[in-house]
Amino acid sequence: MKKAILLTVLMGFGLALFSGCASIQTWPDNQRSAENKMVVIQEKIGDGLKTGALTTDQSQMFLTTLKGIRTDYEVLRDRSVQREEWDILLGRLDTLGDEINRALARTTRIEEPRNARNGDRIVTLQRRIDDGRINRRLPLT
Repeated sequence: MKKAILLTVLMGFGLALFSGCASIQTWPDNQRSAENKMVVIQEKIGDGLKTGALTTDQSQMFLTTLKGIRTDYEVLRDRSVQREEWDILLGRLDTLGDEINRALARTTRIEEPRNARNGDRIVTLQRRIDDGRINRRLPLT
């Protein structure tokens, strides 16, 4: 009888030890999701720069924002925090991704085929206006 109780207690401790070790090795979903979003955003910025859909100023602005988010991510990753803080970080990543998508969509919409000479002038002028609005050198109106 004593051996059965001792065996049950030891199995309980063994199971607790095993589950504790297994939980240490797994990452929370929020960390993986944040890392995946940062990688996707970085790739979008690089692709937009390669294709010319993003200017160097736009890409630098987006990369600076991503760097700030990545710094906050490192702080959150090193300590245990509440889910709300992860939600705020993931929301910032979603917002940055949406801004990049809008910038990419705006330039692809502008670059639709038009008359060769006048179309090029219009595209160049529209890019200047967009860059001025993004960099806040021109008013939104």
